[in-house]
Amino acid sequence: MIMHLSQFARTMIGMAGLMCASLAPAHAAPVRDGHVVAELVARESAFVPGQPVMVGVHLTMDPTWHTYWRNSGDSGLATTIKWTLPKGFEAGPIDWPTPTRLPLSTIMNYGYEGDVLLASPIRTAALNGARAQIKARVDWLVCSAEECIPGGADLVLSLPVGASALPDPAHAALFEKARAQLPQPAPKWEFATQRLGDGSYRLTARPLSGQPLPGGAYFFADDAGVTQSGAPQNPTLDNGVLSVTLKPSQYAQGTPTALNGVWVAQGWGDGVTAARVTARIGAGGGAVHDPLVPAPASGADLATLGGMLLTAFIGGMILNLMPCVFPVLSLKIMGFVQSAGDDRRKIALHGWIYVLGVLVSFWVLAGTLMGLRAAGAQLAWGFQLQSPIIVVMLCLLLLTLAFSLLGIFEMGAGLVGAAGRVRTKGGISGSFMSGVLATVLATPCTAPFMGTALAFALTQSTFIGFVVFTALALGMASPYLVLSLRPQWLAFLPKPGAWMDTLKQAMAFPLLGTIIWLLWVFGQQTGMNGLLQAMVAMLLLSIGLWAWGRWGTMFQEAPVRRFALGLLTLCGGAALWFAYAGSLLLPPAAASDASGEWQAFTPEKLAQMRSEGKPVFVDFSAAWCATCIVNKQMVLSRPDVSRSFRNHGVVLMEADWTRRDATITKILAANGRSGVPLHILYAPGAGEPLLVRDLVTTDEILKALDGLPTASPQA
Repeated sequence: MIMHLSQFARTMIGMAGLMCASLAPAHAAPVRDGHVVAELVARESAFVPGQPVMVGVHLTMDPTWHTYWRNSGDSGLATTIKWTLPKGFEAGPIDWPTPTRLPLSTIMNYGYEGDVLLASPIRTAALNGARAQIKARVDWLVCSAEECIPGGADLVLSLPVGASALPDPAHAALFEKARAQLPQPAPKWEFATQRLGDGSYRLTARPLSGQPLPGGAYFFADDAGVTQSGAPQNPTLDNGVLSVTLKPSQYAQGTPTALNGVWVAQGWGDGVTAARVTARIGAGGGAVHDPLVPAPASGADLATLGGMLLTAFIGGMILNLMPCVFPVLSLKIMGFVQSAGDDRRKIALHGWIYVLGVLVSFWVLAGTLMGLRAAGAQLAWGFQLQSPIIVVMLCLLLLTLAFSLLGIFEMGAGLVGAAGRVRTKGGISGSFMSGVLATVLATPCTAPFMGTALAFALTQSTFIGFVVFTALALGMASPYLVLSLRPQWLAFLPKPGAWMDTLKQAMAFPLLGTIIWLLWVFGQQTGMNGLLQAMVAMLLLSIGLWAWGRWGTMFQEAPVRRFALGLLTLCGGAALWFAYAGSLLLPPAAASDASGEWQAFTPEKLAQMRSEGKPVFVDFSAAWCATCIVNKQMVLSRPDVSRSFRNHGVVLMEADWTRRDATITKILAANGRSGVPLHILYAPGAGEPLLVRDLVTTDEILKALDGLPTASPQA
């Protein structure tokens, strides 16, 4: 009898355990990672084969911290969920609750503060066993005003399998709250989008049945790269129609067929505050414009375009005075000298061919910029010198040109030969290649007026962008074209003689000076080890060019010329290998400057300094930007400017764009710039920057600093 009672007790205990297991809560233990607690929860209490179950990742953020929506805005990263499910199960898309705006300095982000439930429907299948388990790998970026920290967690949820399931009372309220935060249809409204002449979008809402117009409108685009998150939307009410204006993103991939997103406003009706919107572009009388065709423009738009074209032309002219272009102008001086006795029509032809070389090069740059921008890349003026391999290849090209000018060897055919014949034979191809080379070397410089024109070009349609780049090219080529069309001005040059050979050799030294600058840029990008490899590459190329000049002439016997060609090929190939290997290296971690005054820029550090009430000056520059270097040395490093910075307690930050940096590119674009230099002065407590300029003068800096309070002396 005792034995029977013992067996009965064990049976009852086992049944009780199974019952407890079947009644286990529909969630897993929460996991904390940094400033976020993550938990995997289910709305239903069991899996029912063939019926969907709502499962969600519940994120709870510490106070002052936030995570991001599906479109994070100007920065940040959306939370991702990777499911591991039983065979036959399938997870649906995330139901994203309506986000909130998270402004930070000059950028606008979208996300969640406090907590958020990211729920997905899970389609179930036939199951064997009493329970089923699902897993989720969740990754997020959590940020405060001072810093951002990536985080993640591996979550597990186990539920019983049953014939029916009731809502889990522990999480019913959580899922109901999340459902209330989802954007809802607004059937009493008609939504439409028009493409305006300046490329922006006008999103309109028209009531279908006498609905009162809502207020406080703001549109969240579903996908990044469609509209500019930080641009003002300017909601308006006009003739019973609510509208907002959305600027297209500079990284937009073509023209969308519709705007999809969430339109938040007070008063959509039926308790809806966040409307799910899909508005086809062109609906409601709007016209769909092909990005390759100029949109119809009003008189004001045409005036704006005309002003920008004039600005671009003047900026292109001034670009000839920048230090980047001077080495190639030395080649053009030789072209003028050698053309002094030529026929006027021949001189004019060389001028037009040079213009064509500049035009084609600018068109290629414009096409590359806009094509990569459409593909989602974040690029701007001077982008090619952000690539170390292009910098070191320019060094090798300029070294080849310099050796030719010095007479170490004579140019052959090909790309370099075409560029060099401008100073030897005045060839047509030489004039064209001089225009190409002038454009390539001009891109590190941003002349006055250029910054505004470039920013305008890179935010317009493809056609308008090409027109602005054409104006830049014509402005840059115009001085040489004018001189070639007025050959009588060449009469002031002395008659040809031995002095020309001396001048030719002297013209090599500006090229060698440019090589020094490019090597310094390359060293900034790759460190001392990369710089050493670049110098080895140049030494090898020098040996090959010297051997070709010594034994590769037509006066040598064929075996000797073949030996010289083989040595040139061997040394040239080795030089390319060392150049490529050096370009892959990275420099040591960046540090403050020698004086300790300048700090490395990050958006988080900027936000921290501003939250502490400190004035901040940010210098956006790059090692390859000659204009930036000159401006810093001639203005920012002046003793009176440095003293004023210290007297007003200004925190100095340097945003280094030498290598490609998506964050800096976004900030440049948000301030209407497509390249460096850019200088921004933030005053304490001010919403907008006190100063935003590309090139600054000493007087401008000192005047702006005089508007700041004097810093208290440190104890």
